[in-house]
Amino acid sequence: MPANPAPEQRQEFFAGGPVGPNKAADAREGASSMVNEELDYTIPSRPLVCAWVLLAFLMTSIGIWSYPLNVMIVFSAVIVLWMNLYSTVLHYALDAEEFTRLPVVGQSVVTFQSHHFPRWINTIHRKPVVDLLGELTAVAILNLLVPLLVFRFRYREVFVAWGTLMLAACYATLCHRWAHQPAGVRPRIATTLQRARLALSPPEHMRHHALATSAQASFIPNFDVSFGWSNTLFNRVFQALPSPRLWLAVLIVSTFTQVSGLAMFLHWLRS
Repeated sequence: MPANPAPEQRQEFFAGGPVGPNKAADAREGASSMVNEELDYTIPSRPLVCAWVLLAFLMTSIGIWSYPLNVMIVFSAVIVLWMNLYSTVLHYALDAEEFTRLPVVGQSVVTFQSHHFPRWINTIHRKPVVDLLGELTAVAILNLLVPLLVFRFRYREVFVAWGTLMLAACYATLCHRWAHQPAGVRPRIATTLQRARLALSPPEHMRHHALATSAQASFIPNFDVSFGWSNTLFNRVFQALPSPRLWLAVLIVSTFTQVSGLAMFLHWLRS
């Protein structure tokens, strides 16, 4: 299947070869940024992470204060469902080996794909939460700037939609973290949410990882990295429409339009 790395490339990842993260490049990058030596990742700007997360809380609070409660409940439910679908498409598209050769963003795709391999697979649940949420910083900034600067949407609904969307993304990221955490150290509330199907199931997600590193797998299932709800649907969809390029196009269009679209939906809900 095109979205799966070839067996020889999987082996290079295990060995830290040319397809995997470049240690020399990491060392050069470390000259201008802080690096967590134990877990081998670049530490994001923590003040920036805290700033956009707090701004997201503020914008969502403004929505709760400004709009009827039933409107915000429906709107939040739609955003959670959307985040579930969006994160699944993102995972599938960026897992395609062919995109590691793209100019500019290819190395970022390589870094993303490295989460499948033993050397990095246990990092996600050991990172401080602020550093984990730092992986969303570029998306947070992009999703705020595009509707403001490109589409010229500067209504209150845009800010509320952005804030609610980013809080949903934060929760989805925590769900992914919990799915990797050993049961003995996993927060009790996380286990409760997993049992209630409100967070990603560890066995379901680990099945994805097991097959992603298998040279014999003809299809890798369970790309959902948030709540697990979309796996049944997308396992069939991705087999019927396996082209990573199609899903990359869907991802790009969605990324650039989702806040504007959600803002218009919120406006419709309250009218």
